[in-house]
Amino acid sequence: MNQPTDLKNTGMSTRSIHGGEPCDPKTGASSPNLVMSSTFAVSEPLSFSINDQAEESPYVYGRWANPTVDQLQQKLCLLEGAEDCVCFGSGMAATAAVFYTLLSAGDHVIVSDVNYAGVAELVRQALPRSGIRVSAVNTSDPDAVLDAICERTRLCWLETPANPIIRLSDIHAKGTVGEVAHRT
Repeated sequence: MNQPTDLKNTGMSTRSIHGGEPCDPKTGASSPNLVMSSTFAVSEPLSFSINDQAEESPYVYGRWANPTVDQLQQKLCLLEGAEDCVCFGSGMAATAAVFYTLLSAGDHVIVSDVNYAGVAELVRQALPRSGIRVSAVNTSDPDAVLDAICERTRLCWLETPANPIIRLSDIHAKGTVGEVAHRT
């Protein structure tokens, strides 16, 4: 995702207002047009599979790509100084995408024993049915995380603060769960 070069060296206020929002080339509108269409007309037949779409493919289906969401992703990249960004329709959609993109049958994941209810159901029910082994541990205790790590561990998932008890897992301090997960 390319950042507008004229905004990279501007202040946060300017980037948050104008980032990812170029003027509309057809109308000259300075505010982004909201595109609410779920499907788009194309000039030639295309496969109706996201796997067959190239980055430069035209818009086909709103859940794959949409000009309004593209502008949001560009703005977030600019504000966060990130290379890329993907926006989802819900937190659970983003969560499921992380788990199912990074994990395969035979892999192991460490999760906090306290999670948002949707995440807890996903890791207790859906992941094991997919052949993914799950260890639920107190992620505020780095030793518990270290003890749970095995050869097939591919991901350590935690929420901080963790709903509903607001447990905190320090992910930055020396000797904490972030350091333990990254060094193994």
